Amino acid sequence: MKGIPEDPTKYQQYDLNLISTDLRHEELVHQIAESLDYLQGVMNDVFSKAESRVKTNRDRLAQVQHRAKVAQAKVDHLKGRKKATQVILANKLPTLLSLMLASVLFPKMGMTLWRNKNLIH
Repeated sequence: MKGIPEDPTKYQQYDLNLISTDLRHEELVHQIAESLDYLQGVMNDVFSKAESRVKTNRDRLAQVQHRAKVAQAKVDHLKGRKKATQVILANKLPTLLSLMLASVLFPKMGMTLWRNKNLIH
């Protein structure tokens, strides 16, 4: 989960039907029944969306767990080897050039990153 979305249009809004108290008994019972049916539909919609989100997050968690198991298996395979191993890292970490560009584009943030990487002494 990434938190509450900032865009209020992403929320589903439901109408609230108020029941008047000056109705005849039969009309009042009918209005109550309709309101309860509507409430049941809203509850079904809310819970189906919650179940869908839970399923999505479980699937994502299973993928992360699988990736962790694969990585652990690779580490276990390398443990205890006497032979030299070369590790090639994907270019996902900030490089000196990207830190320099960040300091040009965003002076305060770039210098903070620069200092945190101990590139300036």
